[in-house]
Amino acid sequence: MLLNGDNFINWSRGVKMALGAKNKLGFIDGSLIAPNSTFSDFKQWTQTDYMILFWITLSMEPVIVNSFISTASARELWIDIVCDKLNLLEGQLDYSGGALAKCICNLFKKVIEPTKTKKLIQFGLNKNFDNVRTNMLTMEPLPTVLKAYHIIQ
Repeated sequence: MLLNGDNFINWSRGVKMALGAKNKLGFIDGSLIAPNSTFSDFKQWTQTDYMILFWITLSMEPVIVNSFISTASARELWIDIVCDKLNLLEGQLDYSGGALAKCICNLFKKVIEPTKTKKLIQFGLNKNFDNVRTNMLTMEPLPTVLKAYHIIQ
């Protein structure tokens, strides 16, 4: 499946599954940090990172690859793709975990928090729950709908 701009969620899941099957997911999710260039395994790590960078670019439409051609590492590419997608979908995204939670472009809160608030309000607490609703909307971080359900139980 090639990333074409409209299939980000499915594409990213496929990439993560493929990398996970090869035990290479750490190169994009940040759990595997590049060793210092003085370490003996630096060359092997760099070769693997380049290979993953290449794999990911092969899974993208050429017009999209051109936007990321100067990216230096698989992790940097992943973050750039996620942040780029957040820029395109601002206000529409309904996902609050994984790489997005670690996104360094600071759009995560801007995009996700309004969605969480909207979902919590749509949860539909009637006037009998005004105090509970007010308390939940002032919680930091904002509770999920599931947590809100458990609070009123």
